Amino acid sequence: DLEAYVGVDVEIEYAVMNSGHSNNLYSLLNKRYLQEEATEPLRIVSHAEQQLILAEAVLKGWISGDAKSYYESGVKSALADVMKVNKNYAQDMPIDQAYIDGYFTGEAAFKTTLQEQLQQIWMQRYILQFMQDAETSFFEYRRNGYPVFPINAATSLNENNKNGLPMRWLYPGSETTYNRENLIEALNRQYDGYDEINKIMWILK
Repeated sequence: DLEAYVGVDVEIEYAVMNSGHSNNLYSLLNKRYLQEEATEPLRIVSHAEQQLILAEAVLKGWISGDAKSYYESGVKSALADVMKVNKNYAQDMPIDQAYIDGYFTGEAAFKTTLQEQLQQIWMQRYILQFMQDAETSFFEYRRNGYPVFPINAATSLNENNKNGLPMRWLYPGSETTYNRENLIEALNRQYDGYDEINKIMWILK
């Protein structure tokens, strides 16, 4: 029963969130991430991700092909990887081949409008990167703005943009120490001389 899982509203104040956690009000991360030393292999570019990339490329007219077929192939590949996970952590809902075969009869069925199809692909890529590659997830969010995260200006720690998430990491302090001349040149060229988390990096323009 998916309704039995209670998530955390990311907009609430940290003290309230921390109190809720202490009082067991929220569902925790699956124990396999805490109890198994090696839960799953790290995938740099998996077959699932490749297929989803191709699905988006078809929709944007970059390549020819069938976006729906690429989308379904990518999701099935991702689910097949999850199926290999230790079933002791499946909360009595293990994924099997029958589940995978019937997955696209419900909400996951490929939508009809371009924007909805893109959002489906982006969401599947976001899910695919969970506990795998946070940097790629962050890049994808900055690239497409999806999933849409609620932002509360009252609790936001982004001082220069209370209604948005940061768009980049700052340069590490070691750059100032060991590469100051090139750092200043890069800041002037890209960010008006200001190393700031809301500046848009070249790859996102």
